[in-house]
Amino acid sequence: MIESLRVKNLAIVEDAALEFGPGLNVITGETGAGKSILIGALGLLLGERADKTMVRTGEKQGAVEAVFHLSDPSGVDGLLEEMGLDPLSGGMLIIRRTLPASGSGRIFINDSPSTVQALKQIGNLLVDLHGPHDHQSLLDPDFQLDLLDAFGRLKKERAGYEKAYRKMKELEAARRGLDGDDRDVARRIDLLRYQLQEIEAAGVGDIDEERLMAEHAESANAQRILELANGVCLGLTGEEGSAFNNLAVIRSALSELSSLLPDAAGWDDEAEGIAIQLQELSDQITGRVDRIESSPERVEELEDRLSLLQKLKRKYGGTAEEILRYFTEAEKELEELETREERIAEIDGQLKKQEKLVRTAGKKLGESRRKAAGKLARAITSALQDLGFPHGAFNVS
Repeated sequence: MIESLRVKNLAIVEDAALEFGPGLNVITGETGAGKSILIGALGLLLGERADKTMVRTGEKQGAVEAVFHLSDPSGVDGLLEEMGLDPLSGGMLIIRRTLPASGSGRIFINDSPSTVQALKQIGNLLVDLHGPHDHQSLLDPDFQLDLLDAFGRLKKERAGYEKAYRKMKELEAARRGLDGDDRDVARRIDLLRYQLQEIEAAGVGDIDEERLMAEHAESANAQRILELANGVCLGLTGEEGSAFNNLAVIRSALSELSSLLPDAAGWDDEAEGIAIQLQELSDQITGRVDRIESSPERVEELEDRLSLLQKLKRKYGGTAEEILRYFTEAEKELEELETREERIAEIDGQLKKQEKLVRTAGKKLGESRRKAAGKLARAITSALQDLGFPHGAFNVS
């Protein structure tokens, strides 16, 4: 049964909450009080079409929520399982639907996102809404079949048949996906093999593009780097006029100065520290420059690697990561194409078995429906006679 219904920002309703008790519940009110809005809100939770004009004027979003408690949740649990949702806990079902004034609304079944189609399927098991024109639904063949299945308690048989039928259609779709001209498939296999070989031969996974570019910049500008570095080292620690030699003269003067001026005692130590720093800086520059490989062959090798990487990026992706992602996807596609014949044979075998299951389930359901139809016809005919129609008869064909 339905335990509660809450409506927020729908039509003229700002916020309304109803609690339902067992047995008959009656909602009364004068015309325009909002009774039909409550029924419409419940219809939204059962999968009826939503209209943005239903949102209360001036509000950004409307919402409807209902709580149901099912004494026998097996039917709903079966549908939830097919939808990939968890079964009910304690028979409690909470359905919520939002209606934004602009954009798409959202549907939640026990806090899990869902669809309108799912609401319709579950709603059929929860609530029967009757209005002044509902008798017209009796003309709908699908509705007639639903009534027959409900009368004959055939929901479980019907669900089993529908599940088998859906599985058969999935297999048929998978089989169609493997159809195609053998020549086109062969050409695609050749192309994928070439692409995979090209990417693998390039060793994209081992390429550090930033490092390559930095090394290329060093090698291409090696001569200028050496000239600048040599000039700096000569200025720091060269034999004539270097900072180191000039500092030696300064230190000699500081040594004599410290004997004449007590405050100058520590200045020579500071000058010595500067001399050490100058030597260390010169050594660092020399050590770094010595690691630069400046041969034309190395420059050409680096340019070839970078050129190949740019070529692969144009063909397979803008980064090395995208190239590797394409490689993985191409490997998977190639494997599927190379095993296509085996997969066709496998699916054909599964499809044959599934078609047999569908025929068996369909035959059983058909027999059950024919039995239920006879019982329904006799029951309605008897009811007609009880109502004063002695010659009344009802047939199900």
